Amino acid sequence: MLPRSLSPSLSVSLLLALVTQTRAEGTREKLREIPEVRAVDGVTKLTLHAKDGLVAVGETTVQTLVYNDTYIPPTIRVSRGERIELTLVNEADENTNVHFHGMQVSPRDYGDSVWTMVPPGHEYTYKIDIPTYHEPGLYWHHAHAHQTSERLVMSGLAGSIIVEGVLEGWPSLASAGLRERHLVLRAMQRSWNGDLTWGIQTSGFPSIRTVNGQSNPEIDIRPGETQLWRVVNQASDHYFNIELGGMPFHIVACDGNPVPAMMTATRYLLAPAARVEILVTGGAVGETALTTRQIRTGPVGDGYSAMTLATLVCAGDANAAPLTLPMDRTADAAKNPLDMRTLSIDNKRDIVFDETDSDFRVNNHVFVGTRIDTSVPFGTVEKWKIINATGELHAFHIHQTDFQVISINGVEQPFTAHLDTANVPAFGSIEILLAFTEPCVLGKFVYHCHILEHEDGGMMASIEVYDPHAPAASVNKQSTDAHDTVRAANPNATGGAFSLTDSADLPRTQSDFTGLTLFTFGYTHCLGACPRTIASYQAVRALLTSDTTPLEFAFVSVDTSRDDALALAAYERESGLPLIAMRGSVEVTAETARTFGAAYEPQPAAADGTYRVKHSTDIYLVGAGGRILERFDLTTEPSVIAASIRQHAHEVPHRVAVVARAVEGGVR
Repeated sequence: MLPRSLSPSLSVSLLLALVTQTRAEGTREKLREIPEVRAVDGVTKLTLHAKDGLVAVGETTVQTLVYNDTYIPPTIRVSRGERIELTLVNEADENTNVHFHGMQVSPRDYGDSVWTMVPPGHEYTYKIDIPTYHEPGLYWHHAHAHQTSERLVMSGLAGSIIVEGVLEGWPSLASAGLRERHLVLRAMQRSWNGDLTWGIQTSGFPSIRTVNGQSNPEIDIRPGETQLWRVVNQASDHYFNIELGGMPFHIVACDGNPVPAMMTATRYLLAPAARVEILVTGGAVGETALTTRQIRTGPVGDGYSAMTLATLVCAGDANAAPLTLPMDRTADAAKNPLDMRTLSIDNKRDIVFDETDSDFRVNNHVFVGTRIDTSVPFGTVEKWKIINATGELHAFHIHQTDFQVISINGVEQPFTAHLDTANVPAFGSIEILLAFTEPCVLGKFVYHCHILEHEDGGMMASIEVYDPHAPAASVNKQSTDAHDTVRAANPNATGGAFSLTDSADLPRTQSDFTGLTLFTFGYTHCLGACPRTIASYQAVRALLTSDTTPLEFAFVSVDTSRDDALALAAYERESGLPLIAMRGSVEVTAETARTFGAAYEPQPAAADGTYRVKHSTDIYLVGAGGRILERFDLTTEPSVIAASIRQHAHEVPHRVAVVARAVEGGVR
């Protein structure tokens, strides 16, 4: 996202030198092989010291926060059934931790918990047992301390993990002894004065993008030789859209998940944190550039220029017996990925990614570590619709498990891979299937946008998977799931006169809304549908910022016993909109609901004081006199609503809205 002002530069402790190194013209470094640590007696042990170090980043020397005084630490290589014991020694001056990205491992005990923090001067040993059902492939670990993840990952607190067996579905390839290449893609961004920055800058700002910490290294291959390339995007925010000069390659795994059938491609878009494992075969003698294409993440998103990342040099004697690549996997169904569309769905949810001028949100809430946003019973399969209410890409990621994308913007998708990170189109949506059926998901973890600026800014939510036979005591009663909807009482209602009071206890009638208004009913403590309504409001507003279409935003509370003027005022502030929140007595609210055909059913408070209000969730486009021009349900795409508003705009006088800023936590 293009920020409203430039992000601050790295502090002096993180940037003590910025020195250009010269290299003899016409020469290139060979791609550096990253050292690896492997298991001894079933345990892979590694100690990482997080501290400031002077390291080479491409052709620049940077004093930054890294592991063991090196920009790219050793790769952990492990087999299923083994254990990783990673000791983090924090020699920095701030809290940090380690997240094992994409791995199907437990968040409990000494496992993969983002709530574990290692203070300065302390150490902690993560003990990660790799289950026998774990998918083989490329993973990585990185710092995940909330509100500092972007800076710590961009600085260098990250490393790779390989779980053996990615080619086992193609036995002829698994036994071929293919040469492996491990490519770690990273990016640091700097402003026009050369200073390194830790926030996303304007699109034209240059960035230091490297492969294994190098600028344009040379990768050698023989004609007819097939190599296995493991490619990981360890950048905190950058996308890489990689290609080999149009040369085809074959995809065998995505996000550490072997694919159901090998796929041929000439280009692959790697979101932040995404991985792809491909087979590359040398062609004719010569050089081919490995490039990232120019990228734009949306109309209000970020842009990155094209550049050469590395150069593939094909030379030497041709392979006398080139491999024939089997596209299909072994017929052994037990070793092949499951198409999750064959599973029965137990529950459906909508998850909305949105943003305000000051923060980023999930279902209209910035991340609060003490709150459980989503509670899931173990053993269930769910379908989630991830809705992007903004004008830029977001990269949805969930910890502990994988998912399958089944539709993009309503278009059904074939089964090509299980993923742990997926792009959600600007002002669009994806539908995914998640199976909460393996023991690794029991416990508390998170899902979020993996553009780490967005995650740190609040676009993250917590989830707890609990045993329904022994519910976890920490499940928060105010879950975002605590919402029931009912159908509209009268879908043919035409709207009309009403008399309510606003957050200042001043009278509000239909005559106060002489232009176009988006109008809805809800309640301020709703953590389910109402945040999605506000997200739709925000998305529509963003779509209309480029023109002068007049529009107001109204909200009528159906919680007559609890939503007082103070609650409405807080709701207005937190919405990030010029929202007008209104209320009435029981009788007045019921009459207003009848006028607009809305339905609601207040529920008795539970023993612990929590409550629900069942209500219909239509959004009304209202004209002068309170007349309903059109109605939309909660799943209507914001672009459809915006188009309708433009269509009706010529019928109303021009009005200028006053912008309200959100004050709830999170950062931009």
